[in-house]
Amino acid sequence: MTTAPPLADVRALPSVLGLREAGRLIGVGEATIYTMAANNDLPFPAFRVGRQWRVPTAGVLALLGIEA
Repeated sequence: MTTAPPLADVRALPSVLGLREAGRLIGVGEATIYTMAANNDLPFPAFRVGRQWRVPTAGVLALLGIEA
């Protein structure tokens, strides 16, 4: 498991994250977050652009109960 960043860092995030960054925010490791994505089991919206995953930051913040 990874540690979540400070709230000040969270508020400075870009509007779209990579899957690793999103996993880090919710305290999930890289292998786990990619497995969740492959199984369509992410707790927030995500989409693919080519081979890369993109995650709207607002969805992750909503999951964490943080207003965007």
